[in-house]
Amino acid sequence: MKRTKIYPTTTTTTTTSGLDSASLDSSQHGLAHLIQAMKATMTSCLNAKNPTEAYLFVDFSRSLNEVWGSLSKAAEEALMDYAAKMYSSTKDNNTEEKTAAAVFDHDQFKDDLHAKVSIRKNIATTCPPRIESLVQWVPPMAEANMKALKKKMAKESILMAQPNVNREQMKQTFNNSLKEQLTHYHQRMQVANANETEVIKNCVDLVADLNPKFARVYSATGLMVKSEKGYAAFCTLEQELFTVRNAEPKPTQPVNAVYDLQELSIVSKPIMDPLMLAIRDIVDRVCVTSTELTLEVGGVAWSPAPLKRTVRITEKVALEPSSSEALATENPDALVAGGMLDTVRVSWLVVGRGG
Repeated sequence: MKRTKIYPTTTTTTTTSGLDSASLDSSQHGLAHLIQAMKATMTSCLNAKNPTEAYLFVDFSRSLNEVWGSLSKAAEEALMDYAAKMYSSTKDNNTEEKTAAAVFDHDQFKDDLHAKVSIRKNIATTCPPRIESLVQWVPPMAEANMKALKKKMAKESILMAQPNVNREQMKQTFNNSLKEQLTHYHQRMQVANANETEVIKNCVDLVADLNPKFARVYSATGLMVKSEKGYAAFCTLEQELFTVRNAEPKPTQPVNAVYDLQELSIVSKPIMDPLMLAIRDIVDRVCVTSTELTLEVGGVAWSPAPLKRTVRITEKVALEPSSSEALATENPDALVAGGMLDTVRVSWLVVGRGG
């Protein structure tokens, strides 16, 4: 017997902004309980496994997957119950009577769910694949003192966002960390100058070793993207939108100091994220109402991205010719960060480019 997909003839898109305060409070309250239950469950799982140090991460990964399997199954069941109630209100066109059994087919709905929503069976893996070099070389920010500095500067960035922070004290603390990073980079540059031949050889060997490895990864990804429907149209649209703009001089930030740039980034993120979320919702509404698009609702996924880390900003800016004085004098105030534009970022994933 042929099954027919059953969906409402009219669809209403509900976003977080459309929920009343009572609904939001209830949702957040339920989430808080779930978080506590998750912690308790993971603790129980780990206590039951009682892993040794060698198995700690492995048992954590396996326990997390076990818990996730139960959570995802419960979530699917909740969706099935919700959908059954939604479709049970639909009346048969001929009898004008509620016929839930005829309208809602659990098996068909479950098939459609798995076709439209990708739910991972496992969300944690141990020993994830990584690209490593056989060349003996340690990047500047991978040395032990810089790893500690990364964590320190990350905490300072969080403190910057606090409403009652003492700006002058925070800026002094911030610049002390920047000076520590600049001192480290300056020392690395001095060592490189003193051992130029060896450093150049290491760089050549490093590129020769890593380039083919990364090329295989990006080439495989590129081939998949290029084969997708709509890729050529996407490239054409990108050229039409940005060719003139890209030919213009590169814009700059209204500030040059790294601290000032991070302040602007912190202020901008709460503005940027809702705007990007609104764009996603607009795309969803267009997908619902337009009969010309083959892109389905949810075909564009948006994810907020963290602010660019201060340590990464300094790393890039310090090696720019415009900041050569800052590197030579180890003076954070001499850094020129006005050309750093991508400090507030988002991630867009277009699942289907058919539209």
